[in-house]
Amino acid sequence: MQCTTKQVQSACKVKADKMTKLTTKWPELLEVLPADLEERARASGALLRRRQITSASELLQLILAYAVEDWSLRMVGAWGTLSGVAEVSDVTVLNRLRQSVSWLKGLVAHLLREQAVNDHLPAVRLRLVDATVISQPGSQGSDWRIHVSLNLGEMQVDDLTLTDNKGGEGLHHFALAPGDIVIADRAYSYRKSLSLLLAQGASCVVRIGWTNLDGYRYQGESFDVIEWLHRTFSTATTEAQAVELQLTTAEGTFPFRLVACPLPPAAAERARAHIRRKAQKQGKKRYQPSPETLYAAVFALLLTNLPGEQWSAAQIGQLYRLRWQVELYFKRLKSIMHLDHLRAHDPKLAQAYLLAKLLAALLLDRLSHAFLAAVPDWPADLTHPLSHWRLTSLFWASLQMLFIQDLLTWLFLADSARLRRYLCNSPRKRSQQDIRARLFLRSLSVVNVLPALS
Repeated sequence: MQCTTKQVQSACKVKADKMTKLTTKWPELLEVLPADLEERARASGALLRRRQITSASELLQLILAYAVEDWSLRMVGAWGTLSGVAEVSDVTVLNRLRQSVSWLKGLVAHLLREQAVNDHLPAVRLRLVDATVISQPGSQGSDWRIHVSLNLGEMQVDDLTLTDNKGGEGLHHFALAPGDIVIADRAYSYRKSLSLLLAQGASCVVRIGWTNLDGYRYQGESFDVIEWLHRTFSTATTEAQAVELQLTTAEGTFPFRLVACPLPPAAAERARAHIRRKAQKQGKKRYQPSPETLYAAVFALLLTNLPGEQWSAAQIGQLYRLRWQVELYFKRLKSIMHLDHLRAHDPKLAQAYLLAKLLAALLLDRLSHAFLAAVPDWPADLTHPLSHWRLTSLFWASLQMLFIQDLLTWLFLADSARLRRYLCNSPRKRSQQDIRARLFLRSLSVVNVLPALS
């Protein structure tokens, strides 16, 4: 039995009487945002005019619809009309997004500050620091960089910054404190970056290249890392070894330890192959990496200022292996939340999109944290380990459903005349092919078609 349009509309009207509107769920989701949301929107210039969009809450709903659902500007306008949030054109959505960059930055910063206040900070806090790059459509390089600090104990982001491609990686993007143990890769091992960490009283475990150890001293003398590696690993030992070094900066001389962790044979061969491929990729076909570079490649060289009495060389290696969790976090952001689906070339629109994605990610962190608080034994279960991937997927799907759960009902109840400017294309010189074909078929008479078919 086929349903008629009137039957569908009647069923939708019954559902419309029972359904919960988006506007009633919105305060529950965004109750973690600042109470002065309106004042912040006005002060930042995001809500100077209140024609179609009358409140900061309505504006934020449109922004998140654009970022969470990855819709076009015109689709966001159609959704705003159907949901009753705001009937606006795609041009209006574009202008409001471009004006909301400063406001979104403030909201992201607010969530991070509130999280820091609510967290019960332990004596030691492991912070996994790294950055990921985002490219705009058609770009061959990096256009935007997102710098993230992941609190491993809480499995939540405690600091992040969005910069353009000129914002290089470094610890200057983060506020550090005594008790923090920063775990990072080679990009954070430069002396300028480490000087900032030392000035704030934090500790670190960072990977370092053997050529970047020139400024370090061993008992007041220059340090030859290759000679030390040959001497220390002259026998076939697979245990991590350490040596005490000193780094002199403008603030003084600070003790460090260099920890060398031998790589397994398969990993060592991959490291050497990577060095050779990198040399060929740079156009140096006849260039052969030096024997020192190939020898140092079989070690993971880690620099730390953690005291050796409390942290052995083996434990330093174990700490550094935890860094991979921030890479998995970036993978969830890009694979589940599609953080890298940037479609905008306009810098302000691109920033608004990325900041809205990050705001949604922080909201998901809050939801996940609240859920896990009810099942505190799950994250510590080795037999059935928690899948952060599936948990993030579930909450992300729930957030998307918030915008589309009643879309079919709204479509059948809507005035079609109000939707035409969103669902129909603008006039253009070259007519659409399916329209031409449809008009051509209408022009044929039944008398002309039937003989041809027979």
